[in-house]
Amino acid sequence: MIEKIEIINFKSILAAEIKTGVLNVFTGVNGSGKSTFLQSLLLLRQSYSGGILFRNPASLKLSNSNALI
Repeated sequence: MIEKIEIINFKSILAAEIKTGVLNVFTGVNGSGKSTFLQSLLLLRQSYSGGILFRNPASLKLSNSNALI
């Protein structure tokens, strides 16, 4: 199981470390980064599915025909 997720310099999130559990609930005012956090997970999935996440140098796949974000 993933124990924590760390995001640095992604859209409105400068730095965040989120410890994960069985159930995570995100609350906050508008513009606080809830959707941005979820988009970062979709970007990782999209890059992994595209087969480029673990190439050297590491990169992210920002768009394709099946783009999630």
